[in-house]
Amino acid sequence: MSETGTSKFSANILCVATDNDLPESEMIVALHQLGLKIVVVIDPSSNFIAKYREAGIPVCPLKIGSRIDIHAIKRLRALLVQNGTQIAHCFSKRALSNFLIASIGLGVKSIGYRGIGGNLSFFDPGSWLTFLNPSLDSIVCVCRSIEEYLSTYPNLKRKVQTIHKGHDLSWYDPRRLIERSELGIEKNNFLVS
Repeated sequence: MSETGTSKFSANILCVATDNDLPESEMIVALHQLGLKIVVVIDPSSNFIAKYREAGIPVCPLKIGSRIDIHAIKRLRALLVQNGTQIAHCFSKRALSNFLIASIGLGVKSIGYRGIGGNLSFFDPGSWLTFLNPSLDSIVCVCRSIEEYLSTYPNLKRKVQTIHKGHDLSWYDPRRLIERSELGIEKNNFLVS
């Protein structure tokens, strides 16, 4: 924060996810606390909605049912226009494909998140809806091997970068035992870890 109490950052960011994990949710809250204007679009069943709202982050619950979901595309486009969104960070393939369609002609910068290697092909139309889409501006990879894999595609080489997920050990209590029922596992099921 500057001496006047305002943030040195200024951006309207839309975070679009089918759901987040703990490090992603912590990153979103931390960026909001730095003064970035963030709106989160997330599945209504997400466990993180209350956390975002408690942090003062506007939340738009939205079920994105498929890679091309007309209802989701219309809602995303309305949000992009209404909020003057400058950047969108999409945390899943369904979020990314629907956002890229919704943002056509709006000039919103797009960031996709990639947590796995493989499963892309020049011959797969689904790949062109997401990570091979020419309008995608940047891809954040969870590890170097994924960045290396994506860099084998000439049109992605300049777009990829690795940003490791941050974990705070205080989030986890190694002494806490998890009951099988919390994970939906029957008492007599055989477990391998």
